[in-house]
Amino acid sequence: MKELKKHHHYVWKEYLKPWISENKICCRRKGKIFSTSLDNIAQERFFYKSLKLGTEEIKFLQFIIKNMIPNVGKSMNHILNLYNDISNSNDEYLIKCGIEDLHTIVENYGKNCLEKLQKGNIEFLEQDNYKHQLSLFLGVQYMRTKKMRENLNPAELKNKNIDLEKMSIILPFIYGEITGRWIYNTGEIKLIKNNTSSNFITSDQPIFNVRAPLNNTEELKQFELYYPISPNYAIYISKTDNGKVVNNSDDVLFYNQLVKSHSFEQIFAKNESDFT
Repeated sequence: MKELKKHHHYVWKEYLKPWISENKICCRRKGKIFSTSLDNIAQERFFYKSLKLGTEEIKFLQFIIKNMIPNVGKSMNHILNLYNDISNSNDEYLIKCGIEDLHTIVENYGKNCLEKLQKGNIEFLEQDNYKHQLSLFLGVQYMRTKKMRENLNPAELKNKNIDLEKMSIILPFIYGEITGRWIYNTGEIKLIKNNTSSNFITSDQPIFNVRAPLNNTEELKQFELYYPISPNYAIYISKTDNGKVVNNSDDVLFYNQLVKSHSFEQIFAKNESDFT
């Protein structure tokens, strides 16, 4: 049997590397600021361990799939079948690390794209295969975090018999597929370039909807995604062209405040001074 991967990152380690300085990243957690390695942040022991789905969970997922357009439904059905194969396996590695390995596959879709975007190159997204890969990657990164798991609302599932803990492992792929399709079909992916001496920061919810209410009492009416990809670049996705060059530190502060507002437990920066 393969060696078990015990510590599962819910924010991709490779994504966080641009914020490293001298092999450390600055982290603010519970009001305290410290420098540490990427191995110690945004991770939990067997966070993506698969759990067997019951009848009610499968019925709910099949209902979602049934109401999708055929090509999306086919992709989601493949995800559901793959998840069931993993969670019902007798192989300890598959059960505890199979979903983590699936996230690695999705991360590889985005790796080449992020490397280009972090150098200011966005023209390559005119090629359909690159935009498709990046869209799927972004959709899953948006949904895979601890914050999204904790925010699962049983009322939205409309079935009290559904086990949210079980659903929380597979839903990032199901909802990530939906989000990725929105990005691919509707969203305009644009770069924000930071030309100031201030740095963009990021968090344990690295990609988020800037239009999402910060409490559960307001209705979600708009969808625009912000995703810092380095201290100098960020992605903005909406129905309109929001790409821009930032030449004012106040604008950087504005985006960094958004990151703080939508974070869950941890905020990351290249330098301690970037938190101010």
